[in-house]
Amino acid sequence: MANRMADRQLTNGDDRGLWTRVVIVAGLVFCLTFVSLLFRRQLNDLSAIWPANAIVVAVLLRSQKAWWPSLLLAGLLANVAAKLIAGNALAPVVVLPVCNSLENLVCAWAALRLTGGEVDLTQPRQLRGFALAAGVIAPLSAALASGLLLSLWRGDPLLGDVLDWWAMDALGLLTITPALLVATPQALRELWARFRARRGVLSLVLLGISLAAVFGQSRYQVYSLIPASLVLVAFELHLTGAALALLCTAAVSIILTHLGHLPAGAEAFEPAQRVLMLRIYFAATTALVLPIASALTNRARLMQELEHRQGETQSALERLAVSEARYRVLADRTVDIIAQFDLDGVVRYVSPSVAQLGYRPEDLVGRTTQHLVHPDNAREAAARLSQLAGGEIPASGVAMRLRRADGSFVWLEGNPSPITDEAGRVIGVVSVLRDITERRRMEDELRRRTIEAEAASVAKSQFLANMSHEIRTPLTAVIGFTGLLEAEPELSGRSRTFVDRIRSGGEALLDIVNDILDFSKMEAGQIQLAPHAFAPAALLREAVDLVSRQATAKGLSLNLSIGAAPDFVHADSARLRQVVLNLLTNAIKFTQKGEVELSAAYDPASQQLRVAVRDTGEGVSAADQRRLFQRFSQLDGSNTRLHGGTGLGLAICKNLVDLMAGRIGVDSVEGVGSTFWFEVPAPPAQEPAPAGAVFGASGSEDRPANILIVDDMSTNRELVRAILEAVGHRVDEAASGPEAIDAAAKTRFDVILMDMQMPGMDGLAATRAIRNSAALSHGAPIVALSANVLEPQIEACLEAGMDDHLAKPIVPAKLLQKVAQWTGEAA
Repeated sequence: MANRMADRQLTNGDDRGLWTRVVIVAGLVFCLTFVSLLFRRQLNDLSAIWPANAIVVAVLLRSQKAWWPSLLLAGLLANVAAKLIAGNALAPVVVLPVCNSLENLVCAWAALRLTGGEVDLTQPRQLRGFALAAGVIAPLSAALASGLLLSLWRGDPLLGDVLDWWAMDALGLLTITPALLVATPQALRELWARFRARRGVLSLVLLGISLAAVFGQSRYQVYSLIPASLVLVAFELHLTGAALALLCTAAVSIILTHLGHLPAGAEAFEPAQRVLMLRIYFAATTALVLPIASALTNRARLMQELEHRQGETQSALERLAVSEARYRVLADRTVDIIAQFDLDGVVRYVSPSVAQLGYRPEDLVGRTTQHLVHPDNAREAAARLSQLAGGEIPASGVAMRLRRADGSFVWLEGNPSPITDEAGRVIGVVSVLRDITERRRMEDELRRRTIEAEAASVAKSQFLANMSHEIRTPLTAVIGFTGLLEAEPELSGRSRTFVDRIRSGGEALLDIVNDILDFSKMEAGQIQLAPHAFAPAALLREAVDLVSRQATAKGLSLNLSIGAAPDFVHADSARLRQVVLNLLTNAIKFTQKGEVELSAAYDPASQQLRVAVRDTGEGVSAADQRRLFQRFSQLDGSNTRLHGGTGLGLAICKNLVDLMAGRIGVDSVEGVGSTFWFEVPAPPAQEPAPAGAVFGASGSEDRPANILIVDDMSTNRELVRAILEAVGHRVDEAASGPEAIDAAAKTRFDVILMDMQMPGMDGLAATRAIRNSAALSHGAPIVALSANVLEPQIEACLEAGMDDHLAKPIVPAKLLQKVAQWTGEAA
C-alpha cells in the first residue's frame, strides 16, 4: 500500500508538471502569435521573425517525450485560436498551425538525434547539431509543406512563401530557443554573480551604445558595432549572457525598425528589402556570436575542471607526502625487517632494522638475495620468486635461513607480496621478515619431546598389554580352580572361608587390571564405538543378573524398573553395559543396608536413553561430588578406609559417556543415599537380523546380475566375490584400470564396482575412459567401492562419471542393497 501511495504521489506530481507546461505553452503561443500577426498586418504582411515556435521547441527539449503530444496539441490549439481571433482567412487558420506543429516536432526530434539525446549548447558539437536542426531541417521542411498546401489551396507563389517561412522561423528558432535553453536557474545564478562582481557591465553598456549608434542616427553606417559588442558580451558573460543579449538585441532591433528608426542607408530600400536585410544581419550575427559564446563557456568549464583536478592532485600529493613520512617513520622504527627486491632478486630497499643481522641498508641495496640464502633453501627461494612473479601469493608465511654478516645463519619468516604496476604486471616483491630462530629451536625441542612422549606412550601401552597378559594368565588359574574347589562337598567350613577369600581377592585384582587397561586405552584414544541395534531391556536385565549374587551376599534388595522405551535402539551396547555394571557394583559396594535400584526411561523427543542407579548408602557431600569423576580420586584416602579400588571406575564411565555424546551426573544427600545417572543418544532401530543371516538385501532367488569387480587387492576381490556369488550373482574381476577398460569393452555388465586408489591408472581415470569409449558397458552403473569417504572424494567420483559410492570396510547387507538398487531389484 505504501508503494502504491508513493506511485500515486509521483504520478500526481508528474501530472501537475505537465499541466503547468501545457498552460505556459498555450498562453505564450497565443500571445506571441497574436502579436506577430498584428505586426505583419501593419507591415503589409512582412515580419522579420516568428517567435512562437521557439517557445514550443524549448519546452519540448526540456520535457520527457511522453509529454510531447500534449504540449504540441496545446501549441496547435493556441495557434489556431490566435489566428481565428485575429481574423485570418480559413486557409491560414487550418494549414499554418499544422505546419508550425510539424516544424516544432521535427526540430525537437532532429536536435535530440543530432546532439546524442541531450541538448547542451555549451558543447560546440552539440551547438552545431542544434543549429542544423533549428536553422535548416525543421523550418525548411515546414516551409515546403506550407508552401505546397497554400499554393494548391489559394494559388500563392511557392518559392516566395517557402523562403519567407524559412527565414522567419529559422531566425526565431536560432535566437529565441538558445536563450530559453541556457537560461537555467543555475546559469542565471552564475550570471547574477558575475553582475555583482562588476563583470560584463561595461560590455552591456557598450552594446546599448552600439544599438543607439546604429538606430539613433542615419548618417553613419556602423552596423558592425552590434556584433562586436555581442562578442565582447560573450567573452564576459559566456553563453547565457550572450544568448540573452542576442535575444534582447533582436527584439529591440525589430521593434525600432517597425517604429521607423532605421539604420543609416536603410531608408533607401523597400520594406520587404529591409526585412530581408534585417534577417540576414541577425542570422550572420547569431552565427558569429553563439559559437564564440559556446566555445568560451566550454573553455571556462574545462578550466574550472582543470583547477579542481589540480587542487585534488595537490591535496593527494600532500596526503601522499604525509603518508610517506608516516610509513618512513614506521619502517625506520620497526623491529621487523622490511625488504623490497625485483624479480631478479636484486634488493631495492631494506629497512634500518637489518642491523640485527649485522648489515647496514647500503650494504645490501643493489645486491642479489642469492648470496644471503642458505644453500639448502636456494631452490625453494627461486621457486617462491617465480610464483610471486606469476601473481601467486603464498597462503602462509615463508621461512628460510639467511646469512648474517658474521657468516652464521638465522631463521627468518616473511610474508612476501607481489608489487604490480598500473597495467597489473608484477614488477617486484615486498616482504616483512621476522627472526624466528628461537621459535624454531623451541619447535624442534617440542617435536623431540613429542616423539619421546609418543615412544613412551607406545612403551606404556605395550607394557600394560604384557602386564595384563602376565597377570590374567595366573589369575585365570586362580579364579578357575578356586571355583572348582568351592564346589567340593568335603570342604570344611574353615577351608570354605579361606577359598572364598581367595576367590574375592582374585576377582578384585582382575577388576583393577581391567580398569587400568581401559583407562590407558582411553588416554591413547584407542577406544572406538561400535553402535548397532540392540534391546535395552534385555541389556539391563542381564546387568542385574550379573551383580545379583553380590547384592544377595550383602543382604541388599536389588530392583529393576524400565519405563516405556523402543524395543530396539541404536547405540554401543558393550560400552553401555560397562557403564551400567560399573555404577551397579559401586552402589552395592558403598551400600551397607537397604536397596539398590536400576531404572531406565526414554525420551522420544530427544531420542535419549536415561539410566539411573539409586542406592540407600552413605551419600556424598556437595564438596566431594566435584571430585567423583576425576581419575585416581577416592573420597576416603585414609589408612582406615573401608573400600578399596583404583579410583578409576567413575572416570572411565565419564569418558565412555562423553565418547557417546552423552552426559553423566550424580544427585546425592548425605545419610540418605545417592542416584548416579547418565543420558546417551539412542535413536529407535529395527530389529537386527538373526545370527547367521548375513545377506539381507537380496536372495539367490532374485535375478542374477553380471558384475565386474575392479580392485588391485586380491583379498578385497575375493571377499566381494564371496558375498555376491553367495546370492547367485555372476562376478568378473579386474586388478587394474586398464584391465577394467578391456573387460568393459568386451562384456556388457549390469554393475561395475570400482576401487578409487590403484597403482598406474586409478579408478577415476578408468571411469572416464569407460564413459568416453564405445565399449559395451560404457553406460553401465559404476559404483565406487572405496575407503575414501570424505565429501570432496565422493564428489570427485561423481564428477568422473560414477553413479554412486559405497564405503569400505564392506558391510555385506549394504553391498547387496547397492547392487539391488542399480540392477533394478527390490532391496
